[in-house]
Order: sequence, then structure tokens, then C-alpha cells
Amino acid sequence: MTLGKTFVRVCVAMLACGGMAACGRDVSKAIPSNNLTTDAEPASVVEPTKKDFTPEFVGKCKEQAEAGDAEGQALYGLALTNGWGLEMNPEAALEWLDKAAEQGNAMGQCILGMVYLWGRGVKKDEAKAYELLRKAAGQGVPRAQCYLGFCYNEGLGVEQDEEQACLWFRISAEQGYPEAQSSLGTFYLRGIGVEQSATEAFECFRKAAERDDIQGQFFLGHCYEMGIGVNADRDMASKWYRKAAAQGHQLAQEKLDSKGHLK
Repeated sequence: MTLGKTFVRVCVAMLACGGMAACGRDVSKAIPSNNLTTDAEPASVVEPTKKDFTPEFVGKCKEQAEAGDAEGQALYGLALTNGWGLEMNPEAALEWLDKAAEQGNAMGQCILGMVYLWGRGVKKDEAKAYELLRKAAGQGVPRAQCYLGFCYNEGLGVEQDEEQACLWFRISAEQGYPEAQSSLGTFYLRGIGVEQSATEAFECFRKAAERDDIQGQFFLGHCYEMGIGVNADRDMASKWYRKAAAQGHQLAQEKLDSKGHLK
């Protein structure tokens, strides 16, 4: 199929919800069995957005989905989930995403896992979300790896395990996924699952912030304000708090409002 080559291994900016050594452990040991590995052939990771889903493209996705193509099913399910290029239809989306996931499509597994994690058009099922994200993460999908870390950190669908959370945040962060980078930064900041390091925390937040991650921007501002891993710099603190506040980060706005010198 040529339709979705640009979007292979996507795991998607979809639900507006919102080295591979990790934490000193062998990554392969963190991946449950069922023949899941992290050495699958890499592909270009391009996260599709609403503008990519023109009516013509969605029509092609539907055509491929009906022909049984797993990638087409995942993309069509994504379109139906968000109402991209056609009317939103959660029930139909669930059907197509399930078909894609059953064929082992990583994108379909990831999107469906997010649907169950947040309860988008379906009853929330954290255990099912965990299993789907685990499978997609094992196929190398950065977003799935990040949210698998989130599941471990919060105990969603699986027993809480901060070491596993740290491991999956790191794996995802090493692929450049910004939410994972900011999450890993908080682990370094608090010394959870990894040796505490202000310098490493700062670097994680910097990378995430530069990719427009709202939490990364807030914590980078905090680092500059407090001199964590970097020399204190109120101008830089203000810059990054403003960026986070512009994206709706309430605490960043409160920082600006309560500290006149940061304005």
C-alpha cells in the first residue's frame, strides 16, 4: 500500500487529549513476551494532523480499509475518531481501529489504546488500554512508549512501577518524543527510578520545551528561575513561562502574575 507510507509507525497527534539503555536496565527485559521486540525495522515517524485528512485522502483511507488493509483501517479509524475530513463517528472508529489492531498494526493499537485510556466514545478500560499500548510500544511507537510509561507511573491497567515508568519514558524520549522528555525530566528532578541529576533534568526539559511541549516549557522556566541545572536567569524563566502560559498552562501564568520581576 502506498497510501500511508508517510504515516507508517505513527502514533499520532490524534486525540487532542492532550542508545536504548534505559535507567541502567536492558530494554529487552522490559518488554513482555508475545514476540514483541524493539529491534523492528525503523520507519519515518510523521504524526498526521487534521490538515492531512482531506476528504480525498479520507476517501482513499476508507477504500483501503474496506479492502482489508490494516494501515488504511488505522488511518480511517483515526479520521472517524477526531472527525477529520468527515463527520466524527466514535462507534465506527472503534470498529476500524479494532480491525487494524487485530492485524497487529502498531498505529491502530496505539490509537485504540488511547481511546480506551481516555474513554473516547467507549467505556474507559485501563487494562485494555495498557495491553494495546504495550503491544504498540513493543513495535517502537514513541507515543505508545510514552503512554505505557504513564500507565506504569499512575498504575493504570497495571501495577504501579516507577522503574518501568522511567524505562519507557526514556525509550520514548530517546526517539525525540517531547512528552516523554518532560516526564523523564521530572524523574531526574526527583530522583525517581534514576539517580537524581539537576543537569539531566534541565536537558530533558530543554529538549521538550524546544519541541513546544507545554510541561517542558513550564519546567524549563522553573529551572531558570531556581537555578536548577543551569545558572539562574529571570529573563529566560519569564520567556519559558510565557510560552507555557500561551498554551494554557495555569501555573505558568500564576508564576508570571505573582512575580512582577518575571513579567
